[in-house]
Amino acid sequence: MRNPGWIGEFLLLGALLVWAQDPRGAITGSVVDATNAVIPGVLVRATNVETGVSASATSNAAGNYHIPFLPPGTYRVTAELTGFKRFVREGVEVRVGETVGLTIQMELGAVTETVEVKETTPLLDTTAASLGQVFDQRRILELPQRGYNPMELTLLTPGVVNTTNMRLRKAMAPEATSQIMADGAGQYNNEFQIDGITNMSTDRGRGYSRIAFSPPIGAVREFNMQTTSYDASVGRTMGAVINVSTNSGTNELRGELHYVLRHSSLDAPNFFNARTSTRITVTAFPWADRWCCPACTAAAIAPSRSTCSTTTASVRPTSTLPRFPPQPSAWGISPSC
Repeated sequence: MRNPGWIGEFLLLGALLVWAQDPRGAITGSVVDATNAVIPGVLVRATNVETGVSASATSNAAGNYHIPFLPPGTYRVTAELTGFKRFVREGVEVRVGETVGLTIQMELGAVTETVEVKETTPLLDTTAASLGQVFDQRRILELPQRGYNPMELTLLTPGVVNTTNMRLRKAMAPEATSQIMADGAGQYNNEFQIDGITNMSTDRGRGYSRIAFSPPIGAVREFNMQTTSYDASVGRTMGAVINVSTNSGTNELRGELHYVLRHSSLDAPNFFNARTSTRITVTAFPWADRWCCPACTAAAIAPSRSTCSTTTASVRPTSTLPRFPPQPSAWGISPSC
């Protein structure tokens, strides 16, 4: 008897889910009193500060608790039990795929009283042995990236080498994005994931797989790059595992605005400029001709190249960065008309 086709598809889907790495984190630890004796039956609750969504667990007979499946973010951890003061810990950072260890120390008193912990050292993931690095949202938003490709930050991980010919690693260039080597494992041996689901493609037919989609900066909350060694939740690759956690909605209204200005007048001198003491060749701004033709400016019409043209000048900026739009005079550029 022949098996229906859907059985094979179901088994394949199950295999992919087993290989996938859960991007969610967890908070685990124990509850003790002032004498470090364990306290069972304590209700421990973790609340996401941005969304207000909470999850809870109760300490067992050994005083241990575990709150799994927490999306990456900042949490407020509270603990309550009759006969003890209410415990509050602010600013518990849960990162993608990591388990945070937090020991809760309760004090005798009424539940209406609160013991709040604020100024403490950041909590670390002490339950995993894998090497790598987590790139949080601040690094993704503030570190410079050519081509708006957050995956370019993977080169900042210790042990990772760029194996391209130093070409631009744009978001729409999956081949260059995939050309990295982690701890000598060779290129094209890495696994890219989005929210724990594989993000690989083999459409080139060249015997290797590469990243299928590079999410934009605004869609990435953070990502975790594990180089070695992995736990049982990661497999199917001998290189690094890059797991991206996407942004989710919060209780605040947010937006973003992008503006890009790439021009030779903003370039820094290279090695040869400094060695030969030569100035940078600066090309006038494309809209500089709006200031050079009064008739065109008065008519608010962009002049044509035949009536108003720009030239290049070998100058250096003579003032601070001008306000937008940059005026040619602020950079010592004199367009000819």
